[in-house]
Amino acid sequence: MFDFDEIEETVEKEGEWKEGASAESPSKAGGCGSLSDAVSVQKVSEEIKEQGDGDGMFDFDEIEADAAQQAVTERAKADGTVPVEVRFVLQGEKWSRSFEVPAGSSVNFLRREMAGEEAEWIQLYRFGRQVDPSEVLNKAARFDFAFRPPASVASKPPPLCPEAVSPKWKGHAEVRVHIDHVLDLSHRFPVKEGTTISELKAAMASSDPTSASRPEDFELCITGGPRKPLAGNVVLSEVGLWQLDLLPP
Repeated sequence: MFDFDEIEETVEKEGEWKEGASAESPSKAGGCGSLSDAVSVQKVSEEIKEQGDGDGMFDFDEIEADAAQQAVTERAKADGTVPVEVRFVLQGEKWSRSFEVPAGSSVNFLRREMAGEEAEWIQLYRFGRQVDPSEVLNKAARFDFAFRPPASVASKPPPLCPEAVSPKWKGHAEVRVHIDHVLDLSHRFPVKEGTTISELKAAMASSDPTSASRPEDFELCITGGPRKPLAGNVVLSEVGLWQLDLLPP
């Protein structure tokens, strides 16, 4: 820091500069100051200004943000964890979410913490470049989020929740699932009132003698209707469904 009292005392002593006089014009200070004295005063003024951020002011918001981030980092180090901030952008909206992962864990570990089984569907970026999933996290980090599902999932149409196709039915019924209309391949499943599409797909999977099928392996649509998969919560009896088509994988 500068001692302004000392500066003024030195200038007054050596250049006979008085308060209220202009440093730019020594003659106005009584005519006793030299040009070099005025230049010295100007340099001191410029040095004082340079101590700030260019306009003589401190950016307190930035200082507080840095201090807060440092506090988080120090606390995480004490706990053996690493703070990570992930930033999201969607339809013009921006937000971020903070995570803490064990020190020494990988970016892929962070992805699993974020998305579980769908971890492979997301990518993390740093300054526009994709981050290697094997990268080790040993210090505070900040990433940008991107959703990258497989093409088969990204192009998958939204599930259909149809209105009544035919009159509702009650009690028990038999639903026919067509596998191939040309070859006339189909399978019939006994169902009861209140059965949903999800429950029907579970019954289809359990009927596989190899036990290799899972309910999520099947998508069903209305026979003669839109070739869109039916939502799992559609109740067969409520919308009067008797005939369904098995959609290709």
